[in-house]
Amino acid sequence: MRGCVQVNSLALLLKRETGLGDPGCSGFSRSQRQHLTVLPSGLPTTPCRLMDSMDSRAYIGQFSRDGAFFVVGYQDQRVRLYDVEEGWKLRKDVRARGIRWTITDTCVSPDQRYLLYASINPTVHLVAVGSGGSDNVVESVANITEVHEALDFDPSRHTFGIWSVRWSGDGREIIAGTNNRSVYIYDLGESKVVARVAGHADDVNA
Repeated sequence: MRGCVQVNSLALLLKRETGLGDPGCSGFSRSQRQHLTVLPSGLPTTPCRLMDSMDSRAYIGQFSRDGAFFVVGYQDQRVRLYDVEEGWKLRKDVRARGIRWTITDTCVSPDQRYLLYASINPTVHLVAVGSGGSDNVVESVANITEVHEALDFDPSRHTFGIWSVRWSGDGREIIAGTNNRSVYIYDLGESKVVARVAGHADDVNA
């Protein structure tokens, strides 16, 4: 039909969520902007299944690299690890330490043996995931029931906060994005920061 423009909703959402454009900028055509204004009405607004309920707000939630786990960081200094392959069973309930305002990011190691959590300070904590097979939830209270190893990203004490944290592909290094416009690389074998990449215009949160 003449004058009809086919719009790819998924491509537009991807463009919007990755910051490549928004409905008010010239990155979208007029028809695309019009489409985006009505698109949210067609998206689901309620969960199809409630997995858990907490009194505090969830700040960050994400799947492990292979999709086997889903990990959530809450503002009450807790991290919860869910086993997706076991029907979203709560596998681990972590009571974190050294948290400022909220847990900003979490990440499961490539071999699924360890869990990281970070906050608005220069320390990342490392917790063992533990073995599966038990029907009981493993409650991990920092340095009481389990050791939460502290990895210091700022030995010079310039002080900064960590917004994002990821494992390297081989699990030997940890990469952190910070609020001092830098990315840090921590070598687990050497137990220290081995590189800093500065020069970002603002916080590094992805």
